[in-house]
Amino acid sequence: MYPKMMTRLPEIIAIPMSPKLEILVKIENCVAPIFGFTAEEMYSHIPKDKNSQAKESVHLLAWPQRNALYAQDNLGRQAVTIEAELKPVMDLIPDAAKILEDKRSRGEIGSSFEAKIILLTNDDFRYKYLESLREILPELFKVSQVEINRAEAVAEGKTGSTYQDVAITVEKAGGKKCVRCWNFSNQVGQSRTHPLICERCLKAIKQER
Repeated sequence: MYPKMMTRLPEIIAIPMSPKLEILVKIENCVAPIFGFTAEEMYSHIPKDKNSQAKESVHLLAWPQRNALYAQDNLGRQAVTIEAELKPVMDLIPDAAKILEDKRSRGEIGSSFEAKIILLTNDDFRYKYLESLREILPELFKVSQVEINRAEAVAEGKTGSTYQDVAITVEKAGGKKCVRCWNFSNQVGQSRTHPLICERCLKAIKQER
C-alpha cells in the first residue's frame, strides 16, 4: 500500500480535508497518547483543518468526533451513497482475487502489481459504468492495469458469482516496473528527465515542486 499511497500524496495535500487526510489526522490523534514523539513529528508536517490550525501540538487537540459530512448524514433516504455507487465493482473484487491467486500459484505472476485485469461485459450500461471508474479501478483491484472491453459473450473469461454479464481474465501487465510505486506501465522510460518512473509518479513529482 505504501508505494501506491506515495503517488497520491500530492493529490491528498491539494485537498486538505479529503477523506484520506481526515483519516490520517484522526488516527494520528488517537495514537498520540501512545506514540507521543512520532505523532508530534507527523503533526508538524501535515496540512491542518480549521479546528487544528490554532493548536501548536497534536496533544492539544480534542478527541476525534464523527464527521457528519463524510458519514453522508446529509443525504436523503433515496439518495445513492458512495458505498452503494461502488458496490458493483466491490462485488467483483473477490472473484478477481481468486483468479489472481490462481495465477500466482502457477507462477505466472508474482505480486498483484505484475497483473492486468481485463473486464469483459456484454451489457452496455455496465460497460459505461466501469468506463466511468477507469482511473480508480487499478487502485480498487490492487493491480497495475485494468482494461474494459465489450464482448458479445462473456464465456471468454470467468464469470463472477454475482454478475453473469461480467467476465474477468488476468494477464501479465505490460510495460516496465516503476521504481517509485512498483506499478507496471507502458509509459516507463518515456520521460527523458525521469526514465524510471511511470506517468502517475511523474505527475506527482511535478505537483510536489
